[in-house]
Amino acid sequence: MSSNAKYVIHQPKPFRCAIIVFSAISITIVSMWLYLNQQSIGQLHTELLIQQQRNHTLSEENQDLKKEARKQARKLETQQHFLNIQKVTDQQLQLQLKELQDKVVNLNKELIFYQNFTLGISGEKLQIRELHLRADDLLPDIFRYRLVITQGKDIKKPITGTIQLTLNQRDSDNNAPLNIGEHELRLRHVQVFEGKIKLADNMVPDNITVTLKQNNKIALSKTFDWLPTATH
Repeated sequence: MSSNAKYVIHQPKPFRCAIIVFSAISITIVSMWLYLNQQSIGQLHTELLIQQQRNHTLSEENQDLKKEARKQARKLETQQHFLNIQKVTDQQLQLQLKELQDKVVNLNKELIFYQNFTLGISGEKLQIRELHLRADDLLPDIFRYRLVITQGKDIKKPITGTIQLTLNQRDSDNNAPLNIGEHELRLRHVQVFEGKIKLADNMVPDNITVTLKQNNKIALSKTFDWLPTATH
């Protein structure tokens, strides 16, 4: 061996190996963390999409339920409206039925009354028979009356004279009687007089006096209480 030959002696470097091993482990750990993190992000993204789809589905179902609720509410409102109409109609029919029943009763009374005349059962003397008062259907200050005069005797000539109606007010001391109607009497068996009464403001009727005059003399007189029937 030549005397000029040189020997290189390498000193051992333990830290370099440790650094290499640590770096490798660190890279591996970071790689695994990144991989797991990407997996988690992907899973979360998938779950988010699923949740969004569920929310969209629930939102559509909620809108459908709201539409159905509004539909049912309108249906219920319509049914309630028809029920109210039916209730009012039933009440009106009941009222009309009662009015018709009352009319039938009154017509039956009048029928019996006139039948008695035909059969000669009624009284023979001249009578101021009935006075019916009825409020006007449209005007509150107007009242209509119907007066019935009868004579049961079999007479050859009509009884003639004058019928006068006088309205007496409550405060008779301060309010004079008011002449409300006058009719010509030509009576055989039954004569009916009809007319209307217009009340002035603040007038409070008490009764009506019907006077039958013959030859300017009072033949009959009768007073009826102020009892008008309701409008029909």
